Amino acid sequence: MSNVKQLLFVHDHKFYKDDNGIYYSEGKLPLSAFDRFLKVSKSVAVLCRSEEVQDTSGLVLSCSDVVKFYPAKGVGWGVIWGRNFFHNIRHLWRMIYKSDFVALRLPCIFSVFVFPLLILQRKPYAVEVVGDAYESIYNAGGRSARHKFMAFFFDFYTKIVVRLSVGAIYVTKSQLQKKYRSRRIASYASNVSIDEVEKSVLEARIARCHILAERKGYDVGVIGSFNNNYKGIDTLIEAIYWVRKKHNMDVKVRVLGTGRKELLEPIIEKCLAQDWVVFDGRKDKRGVVKWLDGLDLYCQPSRTEGLPRSLIEAMSRGCPAIASDVGGMPELLPASRLVPSDTPLALAEMIHLLINSPFQMANDASDNFQMAKQYYSSVLEKRRNQFWSDVVSSLN
Repeated sequence: MSNVKQLLFVHDHKFYKDDNGIYYSEGKLPLSAFDRFLKVSKSVAVLCRSEEVQDTSGLVLSCSDVVKFYPAKGVGWGVIWGRNFFHNIRHLWRMIYKSDFVALRLPCIFSVFVFPLLILQRKPYAVEVVGDAYESIYNAGGRSARHKFMAFFFDFYTKIVVRLSVGAIYVTKSQLQKKYRSRRIASYASNVSIDEVEKSVLEARIARCHILAERKGYDVGVIGSFNNNYKGIDTLIEAIYWVRKKHNMDVKVRVLGTGRKELLEPIIEKCLAQDWVVFDGRKDKRGVVKWLDGLDLYCQPSRTEGLPRSLIEAMSRGCPAIASDVGGMPELLPASRLVPSDTPLALAEMIHLLINSPFQMANDASDNFQMAKQYYSSVLEKRRNQFWSDVVSSLN
């Protein structure tokens, strides 16, 4: 029986709080994501960022009587670690002190401040490694020279945090392990949560692929926030521009997610894309499934990734898919469906070739559906639970 009464989970993720003090997520961290911790702890305290909202449509519940939130003061980093620096340092110290064990999800800006406090308090911690620290900082800053320097520091710092942890669980099978090595307990399991999908979904997808030649228009989709340029949505828009211009094809880009549309306005104006880029907002789980089933092709042209949940979700619905060759995506798709990031012309040619090959798209649909089975919740939960059980048992 575990002696952990409270586990502290730390991540930069921004949750949303309604007028009643209830916390929600856009889907990346629903309440079920904390089940792995509740297997080894009586309660979970979440240290995060939060933003107050009135409209919670499309959001999923993240809190409960045993999963409680204690966000930092402020939302933007300049406010959190500028004006509210001393308040938040005291807040971090108290939260760490009250907890028996800490789980850090990396990369995480909070880790820069949490890690020294963990060492000072000699508090045991383990990490979930979900992405590349260097790429996350570098791309967040538009790949500027200043952010490149910051990225080197953050990357080195993250390696130390992982190395000194009690254990590390990675979302990739091998990619992130090569860079961020753990000296102690290690395992892997994607942070995706997918229920088993009926074979009829694949059959419907294959039928859709075979009649693709009869279609006059095509929908190419991407899921992701556009608060930054991580997801390469601008690359996809430019790629579709070239497909439409060079091959005279009616192709639309559908974007599922939220963010700052003004960041994409320059590429939309440059490509005269106002009529063929559609922002579909955010949807609940059932809405996402319906949205994916309405696509002809899914693209994930990210500049940085760990192992993207959205790509696995699309594959589980039998979507033919193309992605950039960053992070763990080569573990999901064959080299023939990968392009270097920031190469819109290469992406355009691959999209054109695939859309014009209905039988190949049907084959891809079948391959992707089979690959996604490796990421069903029933498969991954056992491995996750075993990791956290081993970590907590090692503290005794």
